[in-house]
Amino acid sequence: MAPRPEDAAAPSPPPQRVRAARPPTPGRFLARRGPAVRALTSAVALTGLLGMVTSCGGATGAGGQGSQGGLDRQVTLAVAPVINAAPLYIAQQKGLFAKEGIKVTLKPVTNVAAAFPAMATGDTDMVYSSLSPFLIAVGNGQDMKLVTEVSRGAPKTVGIVSKNPAIRTPKDLEGKKIATPTMTGCNLIAGPTLESAGVDPKKIHWVELLYANQGPALDQGSIDAACTVEPFITTLGTQLGTHLVLDALTGPNQKVALDGVYAMSSYAKAHAKTVTALRDAIAEASAMANEDPALVRSVAKSVARTPADVAARIALPSFVTKNDPALLAQPVDRLVKAGAIPRRIAPAGLLAR
Repeated sequence: MAPRPEDAAAPSPPPQRVRAARPPTPGRFLARRGPAVRALTSAVALTGLLGMVTSCGGATGAGGQGSQGGLDRQVTLAVAPVINAAPLYIAQQKGLFAKEGIKVTLKPVTNVAAAFPAMATGDTDMVYSSLSPFLIAVGNGQDMKLVTEVSRGAPKTVGIVSKNPAIRTPKDLEGKKIATPTMTGCNLIAGPTLESAGVDPKKIHWVELLYANQGPALDQGSIDAACTVEPFITTLGTQLGTHLVLDALTGPNQKVALDGVYAMSSYAKAHAKTVTALRDAIAEASAMANEDPALVRSVAKSVARTPADVAARIALPSFVTKNDPALLAQPVDRLVKAGAIPRRIAPAGLLAR
């Protein structure tokens, strides 16, 4: 989630922004392509550059009520309604938060980056997001902690797809125009796997386009391929006839850390028992999700609004039952190489204790 400069024969072309000929709202394309593609609107990019928080001091959080010995019984957690967040919804549905003595309000958001400043102001206690916004924030001086990982890489859950029959192997991607939701997102996740397949990522023309808008661009031929995630991989294959050119989460990317729940350091310190309670509930829900994929597919349908036929076929991530800060090293290194953060962050210090 990283291109390496040492193998480049020539400098890469500057990032471009591609806009579909039709308006960027996916509705027209989705309506024309059928109900399965409408699921794309609920799986908006999890990764994005964070508008930095300008004030981080002293926020006590949105919950605040009934705090006893560091256990805040009311917790507000901002979360995008996506498949990788399934353990959060399972924990709520199965009463696992209540079992740990906390009441968690899952606050749906579509703009995850905007939710980070809300932690500093106390409008929300925690945020679920991909790792990039969190690592970019911490790497640029924000005082935040990882409460818990949620999901890790699994085959065919992140990849590069194309509908061009001439693009069949990863090597065919060199010189092509490939969409990524942000320049610190899917392209960086795919970087190590591309390199292991003999591809020079600097020879790829990366263009910035949200997951939900990649379908129209592929359909119209304004991009050659798209770096995307489930349920887009399955839906685009069904509706546009795309094929998977690169499975990004194989080889060097097996079990790579993808996302997590985060809190301001001040909140994590003041409510250490809350952090532990929430972490334990999510770990139990993750174990249930790994053992019973039907639970995850149910969340895909009810929360992520994925059509039943697509939900039955999508590849599922691996959910985290035990945090491993060492796995954060790879995402950190990718962001350093991409210039998104100025220096390496010690992974061991990121996890709230």
